[in-house]
Amino acid sequence: MSFCKDITFVRKLDRGDRSEGSVIFSQERIGDYQFTTVDRAIFFVNRGAATECKDRLQTHLGDAVILHQRQVQDITRERDLAVEELRKSKAGEVASLLRNKSDLEEQIKPLQQMLSELKSRTIQEQILGKPLPDGRATNDTETQIEPTDWARVVQTNLIRLGAVAIMFFLVGILEKE
Repeated sequence: MSFCKDITFVRKLDRGDRSEGSVIFSQERIGDYQFTTVDRAIFFVNRGAATECKDRLQTHLGDAVILHQRQVQDITRERDLAVEELRKSKAGEVASLLRNKSDLEEQIKPLQQMLSELKSRTIQEQILGKPLPDGRATNDTETQIEPTDWARVVQTNLIRLGAVAIMFFLVGILEKE
């Protein structure tokens, strides 16, 4: 590439972008011409410089580029084979883990339903108080049940209502701006 003149930019190509082509007007860089090699796009000031560089590369580096591309393809093929081999060797382990995952998901479903029921019951107990002992009222039931702190309940609800009112006030102010 040292013998090429008027290069404005060189960009390494992604794996899927690799395709050698002729000298074209660049779509990426306004006013530049480009051509692609095996692994990069090279941009030039004018069409003549791009054509001259491409011709030199084809005459001087053709065999070296082909050899390099073959090596890249061999390495890629070996990697893909190793990945596929590993995938096949681990298929049994993965299958058992997927079965365990589906079993655990089945076991979690009732727990999630129970959790939602417990949340609603907890909220009810916080608001209404604890349920009656033994499921029915007796003479000493009122002493067994903790009294509800109604002042705290009212205070908490007023705080929440105030926060909502402030939010609407702020939204109204922001919308006017």
